[in-house]
Amino acid sequence: MINRTTAASRFEALWLAETIRLQELESHSGQYPRSVSEQLPASLQDADLEQWLLDRAQQQTQAQGLRERMQAWTHSARLLLFILLTISIISGAGAAFGFFGSDIRSVNVIWTLIGLIGVHFLALLLWLFGGRLSGGILGRLWFWGIAHWPRGRQQRDFGIEGKLAKTLAKMMQANGLGQWTLSSITHSAWLLALLASLGTMLLALSLRSYSFVLETTILSEAVFSDFVVGFGYLPSLLGFAIPDPAMIASALSGDALAQPELARRAWASWLSGGLIVYAILPRFLVWAISLLRFFLLRARLHLDLSEPGFAEYARSDAHSRGVVDAANTPPPILQIAARHQVQGQGSALLGLELGTPLQWPPQGLVPGSVEQLFTEVVESREQRRAALQALRERPPRALLVACDARLSPDRGSLHYLVELSNCAGELRIWLLRVKGQEASVRLALWQESLARIGLPPTGVMTEEADALAWVTQNA
Repeated sequence: MINRTTAASRFEALWLAETIRLQELESHSGQYPRSVSEQLPASLQDADLEQWLLDRAQQQTQAQGLRERMQAWTHSARLLLFILLTISIISGAGAAFGFFGSDIRSVNVIWTLIGLIGVHFLALLLWLFGGRLSGGILGRLWFWGIAHWPRGRQQRDFGIEGKLAKTLAKMMQANGLGQWTLSSITHSAWLLALLASLGTMLLALSLRSYSFVLETTILSEAVFSDFVVGFGYLPSLLGFAIPDPAMIASALSGDALAQPELARRAWASWLSGGLIVYAILPRFLVWAISLLRFFLLRARLHLDLSEPGFAEYARSDAHSRGVVDAANTPPPILQIAARHQVQGQGSALLGLELGTPLQWPPQGLVPGSVEQLFTEVVESREQRRAALQALRERPPRALLVACDARLSPDRGSLHYLVELSNCAGELRIWLLRVKGQEASVRLALWQESLARIGLPPTGVMTEEADALAWVTQNA
């Protein structure tokens, strides 16, 4: 029975499964053994394959102690996040205290505005115009700290640590999840710093009496007056005050001690409104967007079953359960025509899902004699689409597709062969196989399945010499 992974631990389960996949690939020199397919339960359905892989990874991690190491990473991440947010709060409060300290009675409005809002506004612009692609400096600093945080002597298995870091980075890159994760942390730190500045400023204004001044050497009173009114327009829509011309003139006169109480309150309201409207609200907006994107992308995160280490299960699960597309299933709707109206030139050779120890490209192929679409075997969906696109752009007169006769021909593979045939003048299938009774059964199954989609017996080849001779002669 398959134990369902809870939603709360899904990211953890995906992380464990990716780490186990990388571990097993390295232990088998980059290739999964074909015997792994025998581990699939007979009752497993296609939709449950990902969940089965997650539960399998969890069972293996219990024996290896990998979960404890991963939990140490999680603990480090939370601790570093707490430290980062605490430093942000202290920094924000310290910045405000620098302008409203115990020894300060007169507040320079412009310098206070630049100090409390200018740096945050500049950081936000940098994030909007480039920083959002990498998540921001604070988010990247947090992620770097996770990878380099000491986790005790018992946890310092650098081979496992490296795999955990590699798989975590891979998952963070999936669908932009890492970008929005780091962005959420960056904006959380900035937002807390701004809130701490606002709280410290309001506390100081509540407990002490300050006068507000405007100082200049070369600018006129009209420049400051226009700036104060323009800057305070948006906050005034929320009820914050705008100093009138007399208050502005009083702030410029330098006679701070004579400033009336009403003017001091107006300047305090103007500064508070500017900090909220031009710093806190924009930062809160991008923080909310980043957090929403983070939750949506994390909910959509899943295993890529086309990756090496997972693809072997996806390709061989039907065989391991005794399910093949034989005569009991209806034939595909699409059919391969003997010859298509494709004005192609030359010939091309393509390997489709070839397992070990079959060598690719074949040793008997003369270099440069045909056009090889891929030096690696076509496995994933991306590679299949790329191969089709390449054939559509430069259709060959003859296309030879090498298939592994040890694998059962499923509907997906047969449909893909039909698509390939539409991109070439003529298609032939070369069945690579090993000796043995099972290979003969697989070969007969392939021939029957290919006949059902319209490929004549002359289009199926089993000898390397004949296959390479045909594709080379049509080059």
